[in-house]
Amino acid sequence: MKLTYLVAILRFVALSDAAPKKPGKFPESPNSVPDLSSYKLTATLPITNFPPPYTWPDYAPSLTITLHPPQHWGFSNVSTTAPLAPLLDTGSTGLLLDALDLNITNATLADYEPGYQYLSSSTKLYRGAWVPFRLDFADPSGVPVNVSTEVPVLIVNETLLCSGYDTKWKANCPEENTSNHNVNPRGTRWWGIGFGREGDGQSEGTPDKNALLNIKSINGVNVSDSDSYRVGYSLRKNGVVVGLTEKNTRDYTWTKLEVQKGFSKDPRGWRNVTGCVSIDGGSCRLSNILVDTGVTRAYLSTADKEVRLVPSNSTSRAKILDEGQHVLVRFGIEPGYAGIQYNFTTGSDSSVGPDEVRTKLVKYGREEKINTGVHFYHEWESAFDADGGYWGVKYVGRS
Repeated sequence: MKLTYLVAILRFVALSDAAPKKPGKFPESPNSVPDLSSYKLTATLPITNFPPPYTWPDYAPSLTITLHPPQHWGFSNVSTTAPLAPLLDTGSTGLLLDALDLNITNATLADYEPGYQYLSSSTKLYRGAWVPFRLDFADPSGVPVNVSTEVPVLIVNETLLCSGYDTKWKANCPEENTSNHNVNPRGTRWWGIGFGREGDGQSEGTPDKNALLNIKSINGVNVSDSDSYRVGYSLRKNGVVVGLTEKNTRDYTWTKLEVQKGFSKDPRGWRNVTGCVSIDGGSCRLSNILVDTGVTRAYLSTADKEVRLVPSNSTSRAKILDEGQHVLVRFGIEPGYAGIQYNFTTGSDSSVGPDEVRTKLVKYGREEKINTGVHFYHEWESAFDADGGYWGVKYVGRS
């Protein structure tokens, strides 16, 4: 939604000087929630946790899977029994695995569609080929949970750091912007499950690449033949729920999403959440919002010149919000839509806030946005209704 279209709405979302500390809601419209009453088919995929400090939700969660490649001699050395536990990233779309780790040759990849993904938080460009796989979900010990999905997987055979990346470069990076070009990458196990990321260097990260939106079977039931399955998922402390129902989304507050245009004809393509961000009780500024499990810090682009900035402790090139500033993120700003707000204070010892808030000042009229980072999930759950185009959240506290 363009800024000029919503100028009038900004008056609606202006905050008072005393920003509330507890979760709050906008007035809720009876038409602002998806109707999930006729859907019953669902499953919960158990989270695979790693030792601290990499334990969810201090860090990105993982799901365990086994891989089943195409019936082709070039994949004969790919294990179909060894469990993998890639990190789940709501800031990207698509599963990325290294060719060398799976014993897949470049000659084999040449038979498949070339592909790429650029992850802006790491400035890394991944290149390879999209290969169709069946993924069987398992518990942390590798025991199958009788849920499977089928998606193209980006099998990576090349990575490079690309500074100042421009989306028009697509899979290429000018030599002067390139560093650390690796033609034998290993160890990539990155699993994008987000939406609306196509405009951020991920033009190929369309809904058909999202494993959680392409579930094929649950306990032997063919999902595509079932009228009882609602495409979507919910991210929680104890697992990832696939298949949304009225029961498993009770008490969620929903925000209607806008259609993502220009990248795919898939009707499940939606833009990021629209909301607003306020710093220290200032005006709540129209912003795009990303709740990203893939990072522990936050990223803010704002035209608010009153914010107090200091150099980052981790790199002198970045500016961060100084300690003691109250940040309020409000989801959903249009009158009549439900909305909630997420609060934290920079520099506090609370686990709810990000490690730091890297901040870029932009000119008035340019896109303003925030990536909250993973620590949001210490107190919240989220749900993405891909069929209806809704994003929901529920406050659950720190239990």
